Amino acid sequence: MPQQPDMPPQLRIVLRATPTPWHSSNGITRLSVFLGLTAAFGVFVVAAGVLYYRYLTVQPPTCSVWVMGDSTLDGTTITVSSPSLETPLRDTIQPVTRFSARFFMNPGTYHIVITDKDGKTLFDDRVDLYPSFPFGVDLTRSKPETRPS
Repeated sequence: MPQQPDMPPQLRIVLRATPTPWHSSNGITRLSVFLGLTAAFGVFVVAAGVLYYRYLTVQPPTCSVWVMGDSTLDGTTITVSSPSLETPLRDTIQPVTRFSARFFMNPGTYHIVITDKDGKTLFDDRVDLYPSFPFGVDLTRSKPETRPS
């Protein structure tokens, strides 16, 4: 192994550590940066708390009512009412909705009335809705396609 030549001793210059100034070159202080980060963290904690509170207190709908129709039933109105609802839910069968209507709600007893655009009642019944069991009305099958003789 080759030997290293003798090196002359180097002078070591040690500078005294100076604290960083409170103001940086652009005028922002360490305190204002700390307060900004603390405020951002506080807003995050409050927002996460509000979302978690809503998650615990809101009951998502687990029941549904589906009404299917066709182009001959354009303008048919569906009304779903119940004592638990503030106002009845209404929808109209239109081409935009592909001639169907959907209502999502909580379990309970509901009164469903379906009337055509002339005011004739096609369906009028009280229905008990249970979780995870959709209730459907197919108006294309309930309507006679031929006139009785």
